[in-house]
Amino acid sequence: MIRLVILAMCATATAHADGYYFDESFGLSTTRGSARSALDSSLHLKLGVGMRIGAVSIEPWVSSDLSWDRDDATFGVFAGTPAPGHADLVAVGIDAKYTAPLSHHLGIYVRGGPRFASGSTALDGYYGSGIGVGTGIELVGQVNAFGYLWAPLFLLKRGPKVHGALFLDQGLDLYRLQAAHAPSLGAAIASTSIGFSIGTDF
Repeated sequence: MIRLVILAMCATATAHADGYYFDESFGLSTTRGSARSALDSSLHLKLGVGMRIGAVSIEPWVSSDLSWDRDDATFGVFAGTPAPGHADLVAVGIDAKYTAPLSHHLGIYVRGGPRFASGSTALDGYYGSGIGVGTGIELVGQVNAFGYLWAPLFLLKRGPKVHGALFLDQGLDLYRLQAAHAPSLGAAIASTSIGFSIGTDF
């Protein structure tokens, strides 16, 4: 969290037009639909890479919605397995993203695309495709690359520079989950996440 705050404070340059980047985010998700009893509220984690050309980016990603109700978990969240009646959901997808700058360091974006998910524990054997959309706001600038090794180095003016962004994202993913010899389930998963990106552009 400290690194994200320092990253936001160090935004000092306008992003270039094209490039590659990596992003990571975490937040909360809630589920509606017939899969609600198994997924309900979860910890939402997401990793992705992207390629940007002008205002448009293509982002392949992988995400997980981890149940808060877990057995044998560290601090009640990490590792372990979902408690009986609860489930985790792992998804992969690819989004097209359009970014509109509001200023040199601030932009808003919309994204969307297809995705595929599979469940575990209470949703073991369930899988299915879906579609999702999202929107967000990002603070963009150049930061010292050594800051990712030790946060105070973000403040150094000398050293290699990378583009960094701090973003807040709101997403909605719709899935139809199916399993052999079982009724299909619908899942509408709304997520709110905070994350960061690093790379040659975003």
